[in-house]
Amino acid sequence: MCIALMTLNTKNIAKQNQENKRLQNETQTRFNLIEFDISKPLLENDHLIVEVLKRIGRATRNELAKLCRLPRTTTYDAIRRLELKNLVGRHIAPRTTRGRPIVFYSLSVEAKFLLV
Repeated sequence: MCIALMTLNTKNIAKQNQENKRLQNETQTRFNLIEFDISKPLLENDHLIVEVLKRIGRATRNELAKLCRLPRTTTYDAIRRLELKNLVGRHIAPRTTRGRPIVFYSLSVEAKFLLV
């Protein structure tokens, strides 16, 4: 009986170690994917959106377009470029009614340190 418990215990420990290694590798992979492409300078519209997000914290695309006085499509393109550079993050508000969820954009935590 003791031998059977010991073998079960060692199997459980081996599974836990394997799971820990998998999680560690997954976390490292995610961390490596977070890179900032700051080799190319930001465009004027991108700077404008970053400055507005610095001041107000978070906003929807329509709010950003109105505050920056830019056409809506130009704002969408600028946000997409900033997302690709990992400077802006997307946050979906919990839905309380039917319809499309509200999507807010804000500077990423890492971008706040880069753009001080």
